[in-house]
Amino acid sequence: MLKHLFTLILSALLLIAAPTRADVLTIPSLEWPPYSGKNLPDQGASVAVVRAAVRSHGPRAKG
Repeated sequence: MLKHLFTLILSALLLIAAPTRADVLTIPSLEWPPYSGKNLPDQGASVAVVRAAVRSHGPRAKG
């Protein structure tokens, strides 16, 4: 009985938290050419890949 109650409460908490999401995702980076850097095209290759992945799922990437 206690196991079922715990499962029910955990499921309810997961359902409540599931729809939340950030409108803007901010990911810090460092200067590491050619992977990331302020003066590189698209701020670097790895930053471009992360932005493309984030955009394919909806939120805007800030940076």
